[in-house]
Amino acid sequence: MLSPLLVLLAAGPLLAASPAPATLSVVARPDGDKLAARWPDASGAKQALSATFPPGAIAAAEVLHFDQAALTVVLGERLTAWAAASAPGVSVVVQGTELTMKTARADSPAGAGDNAAALGQREILWAALLAEHHIGRVGPGQLQYDHARMAAEGAPALLPLAAALGPATDTRAFAERALALVQGIPAEPLTRDTFGTPLTVLRDQHGDCDEKSTLYAALIRAVAPDLPMAILTMKDHAIVGLGLPALAGDRTVTVGGTAWVVADPAGPYLHPVGRLGPRADLVQLTVRTVP
Repeated sequence: MLSPLLVLLAAGPLLAASPAPATLSVVARPDGDKLAARWPDASGAKQALSATFPPGAIAAAEVLHFDQAALTVVLGERLTAWAAASAPGVSVVVQGTELTMKTARADSPAGAGDNAAALGQREILWAALLAEHHIGRVGPGQLQYDHARMAAEGAPALLPLAAALGPATDTRAFAERALALVQGIPAEPLTRDTFGTPLTVLRDQHGDCDEKSTLYAALIRAVAPDLPMAILTMKDHAIVGLGLPALAGDRTVTVGGTAWVVADPAGPYLHPVGRLGPRADLVQLTVRTVP
């Protein structure tokens, strides 16, 4: 559940859903991983491309697994090591996803100092641990994969695919071509405990809405490093907001004074930039700006 934000909508008509199967193949060779893709664009025309990635780049793509109990164990180990060096009176106990700390001098000023230091260090170590695992906070006790950060960090690896998609002199035209490709990659239900990084989606030929949104945003960032962009997540869906000039009929989402032209990469329908699919209800919306 995500904290609601005030959202102002400028709505254009939705297009009908259209099946858009894309086929991808990856062949690992000593001279590089060869990606071939075929897909229909919004007009029904058949598109195709091939791209060469560094050897092993796609094969080594990572699937992230969120296990809060395992992360809590690591946090406990790091806090224990800190306490041994800096606050010997503090002991740390981990049970499942719960971590508790006790001070040997609880009723003394020294104990109160130990406790305050331990609480502060716990916050520092927890924030660092979440960042290591590409997880961000979206509210009190609410965690979510940091799609925006992963899109920015994944952009350089997607340069071969971005180049194969064609010139990026017209950012909107490139965004349309990339959107049709990503929408065509077979979709799957949203999963919350695992996350396929952009190269993983290409390798495995499927992705859920937040994985495909991250892939799409990374493709745009690869060719448009200065374009304002955000990942917009809601209760059960994710889309991308582009800082493009809105055209007639575009649907935009305005949050905090910024108007984002929507792009919905989930598929399997083919909706162009400026349109939303049926799963985007824009309820309980949170916005993360792509660096």
